[in-house]
Amino acid sequence: MIGQSPAKWFANLSARNKTIILSKLVYEFTLIIRDVAIITPFDDSTIRKLSGIGEMTHRIMPYIIAINLESKERFDDEELVTLLFEMAHSYGLSDAFEEAWRASASMQLTAV
Repeated sequence: MIGQSPAKWFANLSARNKTIILSKLVYEFTLIIRDVAIITPFDDSTIRKLSGIGEMTHRIMPYIIAINLESKERFDDEELVTLLFEMAHSYGLSDAFEEAWRASASMQLTAV
């Protein structure tokens, strides 16, 4: 991913690896939820962050299903990743999302 935007890097992956990255990202979201729900006071900001994670997951899961069904009816690869970064920012989750993205993108991927 060095020297490339996350969106371009993701777009160049195989369908299998895209599914792996996004599945890992959704897993990382569960860790963020745990941290947000346990560590931060429950206020409007917390509700907004939890809602944001739900909305991002809502964008990711149909994409994963579409890839596995080999359907073209899904977001463009680069558009999805760009949208996720934008959503994270708008929900106050930029740092947590970027950390989750790095954890997901650093997985050992297969060449297939």
